Amino acid sequence: MRCWSRGICSVETLTSDSVVPASSEDLLRLEAFLSPFFQRGELLFIPREKLKKNIRRFLLARQPSGAILGSLGLFEWGKDLVEVRAFAVDAKVRGMGIGSMLLESALSRARLDGKQKVFALTYKIAFFTARGFCEVPKESLPHKIWGDCVLCLNRENCKEKSVIFSLKAQED
Repeated sequence: MRCWSRGICSVETLTSDSVVPASSEDLLRLEAFLSPFFQRGELLFIPREKLKKNIRRFLLARQPSGAILGSLGLFEWGKDLVEVRAFAVDAKVRGMGIGSMLLESALSRARLDGKQKVFALTYKIAFFTARGFCEVPKESLPHKIWGDCVLCLNRENCKEKSVIFSLKAQED
């Protein structure tokens, strides 16, 4: 097994089994993993209480040692719609398929839960469009805009793009 600094090992050791649902025991580790992304403004901040309440909505890409290499939360917005949120991959292992594994696992989970659509607000639009998401106007997601974006410090100068994926279209 090849390892880099901070104990991050080769992605060759990771498989789709490396993507697992988070549990309450993961709360502090997930918070520590996401903190730099929040501080740099790359992700919308999620307070500890909200992370704790929603911990089971997260998928984690882990090494055999338990180190988190990536995270993705699926937050519900009604019975048919979920949001990809707190989607992050450690910079040392980006481009190695971890994000794709997380997103594919999230889409499978949403499909199993009977959801029709998955959306995200992102700075990395090419990542999503390469995987079948379509860019849509933010105004088409009023529940998100009024639920979270209204509280965001960057709401007036938001550079994020909104994308959506239809799970229903995949079934037809």
